[in-house]
Amino acid sequence: MCGHAHDHLSTIHLLLQAITSFQLRITLGDGRGGLQMLPVFIPRTIKLQHVKHVGYVSVFPLLLKLLPPDSLKLLALLKQVTDPAQLWSPFGLRSLSTRDQFFEQENAPGDNPYWRGAIWMNANYLALDALHHYAQQSTGSPFQAEFHSAYTALRANVIANVYYEYERTGYLWEQYSGDIHSGQQYGRGQRCHPFTGWTALVVNIMAEIY
Repeated sequence: MCGHAHDHLSTIHLLLQAITSFQLRITLGDGRGGLQMLPVFIPRTIKLQHVKHVGYVSVFPLLLKLLPPDSLKLLALLKQVTDPAQLWSPFGLRSLSTRDQFFEQENAPGDNPYWRGAIWMNANYLALDALHHYAQQSTGSPFQAEFHSAYTALRANVIANVYYEYERTGYLWEQYSGDIHSGQQYGRGQRCHPFTGWTALVVNIMAEIY
């Protein structure tokens, strides 16, 4: 059985090497205080194309306030952000739509999902900054009420979850679970802790400093 599994993995590696440049990354932690070496496959050629994945990357025109306040594209992005079946959760905005085929799927065999559904404070801070901006009367946006409602709800969700998890565990976490299928783990802190990098942005969010 082990021999067959090894042969199967070897075949996959050979097929990948036929279309990619094989490299090794040796500086990743193994979660036990040591290092691990993972295979990384880099495409030999890059094909520019539209990728149909709704997540943080696809809503950056909103997050970075690049769109005019009366843009219908802006409203479309707001609908994606506030859709519970996509990015919205009771704990913050998740990094990938629950409808996506890669939602909470491993990055590679044995490599747990990273930006495939987890809730990240850095992106939520950018989202709150943008929602707060477009909710202001000075922007003249016809969607002020929608942005204000989304801002108020998201801010409350993020603050409450980070506080709850800090009370429960004593830590700020690198990210929080956005996996709707994880039961009691949904919304809980995960990966690195204590993590007072971008998760410390919750203080700015509480003070509404953007």
